[in-house]
Amino acid sequence: RETADGIWASFVVAYFADLDSIFKHWRTLLKNDGWIAVTEMTGLLDHEPLSKEFRDKIRDFYQNSLDNNGYDFRSGSKIGDALSRTGFRVVDSFEVDDRELSFDGPADDHIKKAWGNRLDRMGGFKRFLGSDFLKFKEAFMNSIADPNHKSDCRVLFYLAKL
Repeated sequence: RETADGIWASFVVAYFADLDSIFKHWRTLLKNDGWIAVTEMTGLLDHEPLSKEFRDKIRDFYQNSLDNNGYDFRSGSKIGDALSRTGFRVVDSFEVDDRELSFDGPADDHIKKAWGNRLDRMGGFKRFLGSDFLKFKEAFMNSIADPNHKSDCRVLFYLAKL
């Protein structure tokens, strides 16, 4: 059976409900000295200032998605431990400077446009919020335009070897 030198996964592991299972499987696809590079985020919608009501709705949405084997909005912070548990040795990890997802201060116009488009594509979130979606979108867009905006979203990178 053919094996690979490495696996690069960028913004994909959050779609897998069980990181340990996927990393164990990916190990079988690698040569004995194989590597894995993973980039993922944690806390996509964790931006301030937002009302407690919307922060609670975001938290509930994250949990609902996780409970239904959907996207894990906190997966980025779980990758290092999952890699270690599944026989990988993490050789490097760091927070990626991402001006679109993780930034403080007001967003530039092109970032605001990207966020508006992203929110419009989030069908599961729209269904979860129902009639509150447009109110949330307005509050979120105002948040990222605010001079006091702060993002708790983090984009993380891990490099691990067998």
